[in-house]
Amino acid sequence: MKIINILWIPVACLLLSCEHDVAMETVVHEDGSLDRSIVVQSSTSSPEKSPEHMFAPGILRTWRHEKLDLPTKDTGARPAVEEGSPDTAVNTDYMERLTQHFESAEAANREMNTDDDFFHVESHFEKKFRWFYTYMVYSDTYKALWRYKRVPLSDYFTAEDYAFVQRLPAESKKISKADSIYLDQLMAKCEDKFMARAYFEEYYANLEDIVRREIPDKRAMDSLTVNKERLFNFAKNEDPGDSSMLAALDSIGVHLSGEAREQYVQWTKAQERKLEIMTQGYAGKYVHHIQMPWPVVSNNADSIVGNSLFWKPPVLKFLLTDYTMRAESRRLNYWAVVVSGLFIVVAGVLVFRRRGLS
Repeated sequence: MKIINILWIPVACLLLSCEHDVAMETVVHEDGSLDRSIVVQSSTSSPEKSPEHMFAPGILRTWRHEKLDLPTKDTGARPAVEEGSPDTAVNTDYMERLTQHFESAEAANREMNTDDDFFHVESHFEKKFRWFYTYMVYSDTYKALWRYKRVPLSDYFTAEDYAFVQRLPAESKKISKADSIYLDQLMAKCEDKFMARAYFEEYYANLEDIVRREIPDKRAMDSLTVNKERLFNFAKNEDPGDSSMLAALDSIGVHLSGEAREQYVQWTKAQERKLEIMTQGYAGKYVHHIQMPWPVVSNNADSIVGNSLFWKPPVLKFLLTDYTMRAESRRLNYWAVVVSGLFIVVAGVLVFRRRGLS
């Protein structure tokens, strides 16, 4: 399969909103411990196809699993859903909740950021004492889904592009006609130019390593360098992971041994797995919920109910760059109010007495 088709799969899923959802909830406690749950649902009952497999293996082994009742399908009517739940799709036939308790944000990070091939969520917790108030700042960050970093984003995307992505509304919210056109153009640039180049550069870097290690003759590396763009154009029309790329190397005079060819084939299989994980991530609809223990004073949520904050970010917000969901809450320190009041009273009495003695 050629690069352009490989990369169109995730982009098409993003534009067509394929039917699987991920809802994540984090309950933040005063001591910094966290209770986290992930509800996953899919339109397929095949376990290997479920969005559950976007996450690191530790989640599958150690978290508590609970199968949930499926939404009704008889009339197309949709059951009432809580704000923090995934949007129940009519064709859903797989739904499960995974839960885990963490003693700290650092403990959560160690479990949810272990393997570069899977979906990453990075948490941050901080308490700040300010006499009358104690402030608590908490955030969850979805790490960028696109994991190929050899091509700088700045080569393809402008500050205006980033600003546009930042101001995109929550998933399913309408955008203007002008923004819709801009979004189409941005996705076309992402797929046709950036992704195709970034994907190829991963393969090319691996080829360089193999040729440098296997063929001491400098002419082989020179031939590879001179024909780089030719190989890129070839890869856009053929699958760089199959024998056709090896045949292309033969055509430019770079002949690899049987062992080196097998190394290349095995490496490409690992890349296909990584691309599959990223594709599943692109295809999802996401709901994120953070519940703070104290009243919220600042946040960047899409909606808020009491101490609960909700986000429904379109995937584009964390496709190429990280996306942080932040909440700050505070608690009144009553003891500080009492101490301050007593201090004021004592200070007033002392001043009054001094004036009386004078």
